[in-house]
Amino acid sequence: MHRLILSAVCLSTLLVGCGSSSNNDTGTLAAACESASTDLCNRASSCGKLSQLGFSSVSACISYLESASACSTKVCPSGTTYNSSQASTCLSDIQNGPCGSGLATSCGSGYSNLCK
Repeated sequence: MHRLILSAVCLSTLLVGCGSSSNNDTGTLAAACESASTDLCNRASSCGKLSQLGFSSVSACISYLESASACSTKVCPSGTTYNSSQASTCLSDIQNGPCGSGLATSCGSGYSNLCK
């Protein structure tokens, strides 16, 4: 269990920008979280770090990261509104950032920057 938690932390802090594509769904906060998880795992694979993080496949990585991030239940806090434009920026920054730079700051911790 500790290995998986460490893997998720490492994944979100080390793997942005190694080149790949996402479905770029920004319709909801949950969808943006899932798209970001896909991008991060594809980056890990492209950067040759997937196995170093303890994942045997991109799909295993995506499943774990979506679950660890609780993507399916992500909603903006009461009193805030989801910003799909900021979500697009977040995903673009993940896709275009240098390999190893971590989760894009435009996303915010727990994708908090996507709700204002």
